[in-house]
Amino acid sequence: MILIQLKSIAVRKLILVTILSVCYNFWGQDNKKEVFEHFKNTRVINLQSVDVLASGIMEMKIQHRFGPVSDGAYEFFGLDQASMRIGFEQGIGDFMMLGLGRNSFQKTFDGFVKCQMLWQKENGMPISLTYYTAMNLNGTKPPADRKNYFTSKLAFVHQLIVSKKFTERYTLQL
Repeated sequence: MILIQLKSIAVRKLILVTILSVCYNFWGQDNKKEVFEHFKNTRVINLQSVDVLASGIMEMKIQHRFGPVSDGAYEFFGLDQASMRIGFEQGIGDFMMLGLGRNSFQKTFDGFVKCQMLWQKENGMPISLTYYTAMNLNGTKPPADRKNYFTSKLAFVHQLIVSKKFTERYTLQL
């Protein structure tokens, strides 16, 4: 169990505001219309967006990252040095999604959970808040000249994604 000491008053206030916002969102706003489709996709370029897949929806995503274009035709303008990821994502309920994938860079396997905690509502909650966590496993063979542990191949990501949809065409996300 990890214990975090909250010595900063600003951190305590942030946590308190987040908890109060979640409570307010779940119990105090049933009659207000929710704002949907901040980006109309679960990703913005290569990053996660605040949106999650609807319940029962599964997507297969193929993502491609080019190598340097500056090497010209010899490297086929970045295609020869490209990396790609193939993954499957599934909507669970209307607020959560799960994903699994495989990346050609370092033969990485990944899995993630994305949970929408707050929903922006018209004349109500001003923002949407989503929590994203992922675990990656490096699949390359370790060097034989050193002792290697399984935990050395793991990497973890945690993100709080905050978004505000101002108009049909403009959304700000941090």
